Amino acid sequence: MTLVVALACKDGVVLASESQATFSIAPNVYARREAIKIKPLGNDKLWGASGAEALVQKVEQDFSILEELHVNFSFSDTSALTAFRDTHTQIAGDAIRRHSQTLGQLNAPPPTVSLIIVGYENSQPKIWLIAENSIDMFCEQQGCQAIGGGIAFAVPMLGQYTFSEYGIEAGSLIAYKVLTESIAVSAFGIGGPINIWTINENGPHQLNESELDRLAGAYEWWTRTAEEDFKIKVVKRLKSFSAAQ
Repeated sequence: MTLVVALACKDGVVLASESQATFSIAPNVYARREAIKIKPLGNDKLWGASGAEALVQKVEQDFSILEELHVNFSFSDTSALTAFRDTHTQIAGDAIRRHSQTLGQLNAPPPTVSLIIVGYENSQPKIWLIAENSIDMFCEQQGCQAIGGGIAFAVPMLGQYTFSEYGIEAGSLIAYKVLTESIAVSAFGIGGPINIWTINENGPHQLNESELDRLAGAYEWWTRTAEEDFKIKVVKRLKSFSAAQ
């Protein structure tokens, strides 16, 4: 299971993920290890992936070739977008065909891979989704996008915010909160450490340990403040409703 979230903020994009990879070592026996799920694409973009590790590795290999052919491509460059999308289509299609020839008779689901590519272009955030079925769309107008098995935990939390009102600093804190709380309620499959990147007019930046520690402190303060506000404001207001009745 994976969780990668992309937030379109007013001054850039936040791309964040958890870092746990789960793999089978025997029937019904799984092991975990740390994995990097967000990587640079050229000098001005980032990409994140969710899906079968072998397919993600193949995507990375092919993207390394494409980024040399389409150096710092524009999101308006249809030939470049077609090349990246067709690469995904080829990899996903080959995986499905191999699966049908080997494990399809066991009714096991085929391996899949989905991608998010982000950038900041003409002072505008860009979030490009390539879904596991190779259907692609730009998602920045809706404010956010998530991929991976952890989206069931993340999407309801992300829906509470209008990201175009916030800068990447606030967006990073929200991403940290969403990932932390998704990890907390997930019984298996996603886990730390949390990895956060931002991208704006100055290019991509990976938050370092000190910056992540600062977000952790801000998150703890936010949690305490929310609980205190609930006790002081909401509960008090609730009692007034009861008294009025």
